[in-house]
Amino acid sequence: MTEPAPNATTNAAPSAPASAPERPYDHTPALMGHSRSSSPALHHRMHLILTLLTFVIGCVALGLGFVVDAHFAATMLGLIGVSLGLWCQLTSESTNQRWFDVIGLGAAAVGMGLGFGHGGFGL
Repeated sequence: MTEPAPNATTNAAPSAPASAPERPYDHTPALMGHSRSSSPALHHRMHLILTLLTFVIGCVALGLGFVVDAHFAATMLGLIGVSLGLWCQLTSESTNQRWFDVIGLGAAAVGMGLGFGHGGFGL
């Protein structure tokens, strides 16, 4: 019994994609004017700082939300924390950042709600 003659099309190695991107996330928006492609470490560090800032602002807004006389500060910090948290959530790169963003964002929203309940922006 003879084996069939090798065919060039059946024995060819699978071809790799013509142009695979080196880094798949080059399309993320630049943060504070820094291009991710030119300085990824700086971009990541700034994002971690903003995530930590969201978490801290959210916790402070939540704490101030329980104080009736601090309604203006709780409302302002809550508004800042929600805005910053939404931006960080939109551009986050890792699961850990998303966890802290959601916790800080939720705390800021509750603190803002409590601040509005105690008088909001009224002095």
